[in-house]
Amino acid sequence: MLADIIAAVNAELVTISGVTALIGEKNVKALGVPPRFVWVPLYRETLPASAPGANPPTLAMSQWTIEVRCWGSDLANAERLEQALLSSCARTIDGPTVQHVRTEPLTDEGSHMANGYILVVTLRFKLPMPEGKAGALADNTRPTVTINSTSFYDNGSVQGDGLLDVGES
Repeated sequence: MLADIIAAVNAELVTISGVTALIGEKNVKALGVPPRFVWVPLYRETLPASAPGANPPTLAMSQWTIEVRCWGSDLANAERLEQALLSSCARTIDGPTVQHVRTEPLTDEGSHMANGYILVVTLRFKLPMPEGKAGALADNTRPTVTINSTSFYDNGSVQGDGLLDVGES
């Protein structure tokens, strides 16, 4: 689902003249000339379902934290790319699915920045994990066992061995 959201936002972003949109850490330090967007997924958290009784039912929410590097020829161009990204997210993604966490400049990354200026936009995407598709979450659920009654096993007991067996006190 995350890949679908990124693809939808990128489809709108690449309509900006000369912009490329790439995904993955390997593209962060690629040499070249701006403008471009580089999406870098940082981590995913599993959260409890936010709406019990939702249709379709969800077991949990998957929350991705992603950095999007907006690489412009200068600060003003990087800010325009940041605004295009945030506007595209607002138009493409429904409701509270996306949250803009922060934007900060990237100033110490090396020679690939000689051609421009980078603003790092941190976004959080909250996506439902539909019932039956929760993958590892459902696979790691341990079954619950309730013991209603038990009986003693007295075969092999030895009187005076220090263990309390049936008939000893």
